[in-house]
Amino acid sequence: MKAEKYTRLIQRMEVQAKLTWNREIKLIRENITDPNAKLRILEIGSGPGVITKKLCELFPNAQLTCLELDSDFVEYSKTALPDDYKERVEILKGDITQIDLDEEVYDIVYARLVLQHVHGVDKALTNVYKALKKGGKMLITDIDEGLFGIIDPEVPELSYVYGQHIQEQVLEGGDRYIGRKLWRMLKNANFSAVELDLIPVNSDEVGINTFLPQVDYEEMGTMIENDLLNQDDIDKVKIAADKFLKSDYPFALLVLFFIVGTK
Repeated sequence: MKAEKYTRLIQRMEVQAKLTWNREIKLIRENITDPNAKLRILEIGSGPGVITKKLCELFPNAQLTCLELDSDFVEYSKTALPDDYKERVEILKGDITQIDLDEEVYDIVYARLVLQHVHGVDKALTNVYKALKKGGKMLITDIDEGLFGIIDPEVPELSYVYGQHIQEQVLEGGDRYIGRKLWRMLKNANFSAVELDLIPVNSDEVGINTFLPQVDYEEMGTMIENDLLNQDDIDKVKIAADKFLKSDYPFALLVLFFIVGTK
């Protein structure tokens, strides 16, 4: 993967994490009795390691296993992880729907904005259930396009692009409506208890500019390659986004789903 693509993607992931992480921490702490315990944690879809670092901070005595499908991310995260954390983190290349995990090993399995991309979520949850210790928890942060948020004033050009992005994700085996399905999926995977919370964050609180990296024009280029957009569509979004920012009261609200399954 090209260096500039890494930089852009990591910046966007860091912004995504910064938007909601403090609220996620509160929900995590409500479900994990002692974050300072010597826990075993499995992070699914660890990517370039942005969330791995935060988990190392949040759980200072934990041993982390990171599972990532993309070879480039695996190699990048191995070098990008701070030296202080490297002894506590194992980074593996693998697919959560296919990998043969040891049974009853982990206290926590964490999946952040990952399952929306997974083809075969049921298989993934079955694997996670086997790998968790009795009483262990799966923590999921993800989205549902039906309750994704608010943009005011509305930007129809951006709504169109997001609609095409939904189709792109379907073509790739993903599901941007995964949030509404996860409670049922966890119960079907034999989790004894399931809880669902929502994580809202709005521009009045964090500033409208904090949301801007979510509109990645370079990333939209993949939809041109998939014949879902043309360059004119992206140019229209750029003009409309600039008009939105110059409006009297630009407002954005993002809503994430937070689901906890206990074995």
